[in-house]
Amino acid sequence: MKFPLFILLLITTTLSAQTSFTSLYLQYPFVPKGFVEAYAFTHTRMQALAKDEPSSCSNIPQAFGILGLFDVGNHYFIENAKKISQLSGISLQAMKGSEEQQLAAFAQACDILVQNHIDQGLSEGEIIYQLMVQLSEIPKTNAGNLYAFESSVFSIYQFLQDEEMAAKYGFPQRNFDLRTVFGDDNYKVLSAYQIKLQPNLVQSQSGAIYNASIASTKSADYGPALWNPAPNCNYSSRNGISISAVTVHTVQGSYSGAISWGLNCNAQVSYHYVIRSSDGQVTQMVLESHKAWHVGTANPYTVGIEHEGYVSNAAWYTNAMYQSSANLVKEITQSGYGINPLKTYDGASSSSGQVLGDCLRIKGHQHYANQTHTDPGINWNWPKYYLLVNSTYTPTVLTSATGNLYDSGGANGNYSNDERKVWVIQPNNAASVQLTFSAFNTQIGKDKVLIYDGNSTNAPLIGSYSGTTLPPVIQSTSPALTLEFRSDCGTTQSGWSASYTSNAQLTDVTPPLSSVSLPLAWHTQDFTAGLVSTDPASGVAYSFYNVSSRSNANNPKYSNKSYGFFREEFSGTAFQWTNQTGNFQIGNGIFSMNDASQNNSNAYAQLTQNQQETYLYTWRQRITSTNANQRAGMHFFCSDPTLANRGNSYFVFFREETDKVQIYEVNNDVFSMEYEAPLTLVPNQWYNIKVMYSYSSGNMLVYVNNNLVATWHDNSPLAQGNSISLRSGACTVDFDNIFVYKTHAYQELISIGLNKEMEHQSDQQQPSGFIRMTAMDSSDNWSNAIEQPVQVDWSAPVFSLCNDGPSNDVDNFYTAALKTNWSSNDPHSGISFYELSLGTSVGNTSVLNWTNMSTSTSYTHNLTSPINGTVYFGNVKSTNTAGLTGTQSTDGQQYLSQANILLPESSNPLSQITVYPNPNNGQQIHLKNLPFAVVLKLYDAQGKLVLTTEPGLHVLLEINVAKGFYTLQLSGEGAILNLRLVVQ
Repeated sequence: MKFPLFILLLITTTLSAQTSFTSLYLQYPFVPKGFVEAYAFTHTRMQALAKDEPSSCSNIPQAFGILGLFDVGNHYFIENAKKISQLSGISLQAMKGSEEQQLAAFAQACDILVQNHIDQGLSEGEIIYQLMVQLSEIPKTNAGNLYAFESSVFSIYQFLQDEEMAAKYGFPQRNFDLRTVFGDDNYKVLSAYQIKLQPNLVQSQSGAIYNASIASTKSADYGPALWNPAPNCNYSSRNGISISAVTVHTVQGSYSGAISWGLNCNAQVSYHYVIRSSDGQVTQMVLESHKAWHVGTANPYTVGIEHEGYVSNAAWYTNAMYQSSANLVKEITQSGYGINPLKTYDGASSSSGQVLGDCLRIKGHQHYANQTHTDPGINWNWPKYYLLVNSTYTPTVLTSATGNLYDSGGANGNYSNDERKVWVIQPNNAASVQLTFSAFNTQIGKDKVLIYDGNSTNAPLIGSYSGTTLPPVIQSTSPALTLEFRSDCGTTQSGWSASYTSNAQLTDVTPPLSSVSLPLAWHTQDFTAGLVSTDPASGVAYSFYNVSSRSNANNPKYSNKSYGFFREEFSGTAFQWTNQTGNFQIGNGIFSMNDASQNNSNAYAQLTQNQQETYLYTWRQRITSTNANQRAGMHFFCSDPTLANRGNSYFVFFREETDKVQIYEVNNDVFSMEYEAPLTLVPNQWYNIKVMYSYSSGNMLVYVNNNLVATWHDNSPLAQGNSISLRSGACTVDFDNIFVYKTHAYQELISIGLNKEMEHQSDQQQPSGFIRMTAMDSSDNWSNAIEQPVQVDWSAPVFSLCNDGPSNDVDNFYTAALKTNWSSNDPHSGISFYELSLGTSVGNTSVLNWTNMSTSTSYTHNLTSPINGTVYFGNVKSTNTAGLTGTQSTDGQQYLSQANILLPESSNPLSQITVYPNPNNGQQIHLKNLPFAVVLKLYDAQGKLVLTTEPGLHVLLEINVAKGFYTLQLSGEGAILNLRLVVQ
């Protein structure tokens, strides 16, 4: 049985949820972790009881502190505070004066008691049971008290098994076998919805009987006195007076305490029913045919219902308790007593006495005359309770586009007493409804019209109207309005008249269309992409985009996560993911958690998320097991994914066993459920999930298979996160196709380059970049994602050679045929064409101006008047398909006429010169073997002279040039030598 999760939102305490308790367990290590919190929560909801807490209307002894301990038991309850003081050595005065002292005393007492049992080989569950035997305030004098005691223990176990409580307070979640702990029959009673209690007989509604002999074996302290019958001392006969009312009470104590106290003859109080806060279990202590003693002079005609808790703390009033109590009241009204459920009080709560007349028959203790008690108090939600008690009704449904409506008396008559009439205005194909009152006259403060923005009384309440003032014009935000009229048994009036109109709703079942426009076929630098989604019917509500890239056509596509995009299709390795808890693995293109023993698995990936964007998280998941309490989902906006609940974050959970979708928020690693809705979930079935979140609006929307299933608004939305995280519990589960998108403008600047949005260049003219889009229109139609490939190349071609001569590089040529050959490579967009120029220096075009060579890699130019001794250079430009150009020059070849060819022994005297290092860092060069003084000239790849020297025997030369290709020319005594120098 789960504690209702909204309790987590209501708990208030001066203690830090984890740190205060953690220090206790460090100091007292024998205490089972979580037991102190469990005791405090089940007795006070973790809120210290104030000294001026109102006393119980049943005179139950007053507990104190955050643990709800008793130092005065009124000769009935065990005075456990005194025992704790004796064991710990901490005085009662100190315990009452300080919560820390009280907790320390309790923990120390537990530590001592556990050590007393340490040699008995008890399991942790048995140790916890024995601690409750020693420390509970409940006497164990008969079957009823034993049941009350074990009910208290049952609540302790519930708390320790609760996943949310374990996360909130930082203790390990337990998995006790409660059927073994209590016995199968007793477990059926303890977990039953409704209980009938007599001193020596406890029986569930289904007929299961609580076996006190089984309970008595739990502790030798029980003794044979278990079976001494208690006298009928706490109730009496109604003396023929009919039942005509129901009284709602608050115990000002625990469920088990109320049960036990009702068996105390000295108490001289009783109540027909007691209801447990955590799950709404009902225990009947007095037959309805008998008079219980709970509301003074009204006892003869009332049925009394006690609700566990304290009036000062709304956390006790759970949804489970409200629903259980309302179900009980409905059953009472159907038992032939003549109590009309419409006579349930539905007004404002108060913290004081407020006598209500006989027109109201289901009301609080504080609403009867001659009472000093004020329960159920300011925190009891009477309007909610009224709707639960009167949950069934047959409305009048109006489907015309326009119309008139009146109270039950029509246009001219009065309405009747004790009415509850409901009209639902839901015109066919309407987008909204407008309601205008032309007359209004009801008994002020007693008879009222309530108007809801939707097609039922569960829709948001627009307003409640009573008296003679015309209500304002009512405009719905939904396709329907609901009117509810309630009257009491007093004065009737002429009522009201109203008319309505509606605005037609456009039917749109066609999803938006999205398109991406690119400025160029190839992109060499950041570019602006046009992103357009259109929907001619209802209009585009949201449009999202994702940017990704891949290193080659065989590799997966990934997004740069620092830009807020994410892409994972699990077609490669799991390098984006870190297994923090459990072991997710990739297989067959899906990401699987195959360990169902994990209660909080965690595989996370880094992702920058901030407050400037609206995000869309999409993924597929399927739960592949059929275990109890199966759940799985994703965290996003995580601040620390290594923590149990990812620091600060949100997460969306899908619970297969209970068919629920849930939205959680996590603050300081403590999570609370913010929204829950029913959703049919089937094991081994894939579900496509979309979650939209906007910091600026605080809104979150969850879609499953493109249907809206959950919404929530965060008044204090998270502004940033650094990761996302997959999470599962008690199941095996598969995930796939995880994308994170952002909303966009009509044009978005897309960055390309290393560590940019598109980080990779195209490979062999295969696209490397991808822009993905999906959109939703105002009718919640989602488009299928479209993807635009993008060709990317930001690198110029790279030359592998640029030689003088027909093949290998030559230094001299002897005919008029000036030959040049070259080769370059571009692995991204490929070579488009080459250009060639020829001249007498690097980059010079005096011999041949730039000429297109197409894709040819060699050329022969016939010189008309070659000059002997002249050095000729070839200059080549290589342009790729993306339009980027690389330039390279040869190192030159000298023309020597046939008449001046030197004999072999007359070789170039500069040929023995060595220049090093080459390649070079661009700072300086060293020269060796200079035969005589030379002039040095350095040319860059474009032929620009960047350095020249005077003649000299140079050994070291400072050059200080940038990276690139250079030609170093050495000349002296009629000889010339050209060398290629590479700076990198």
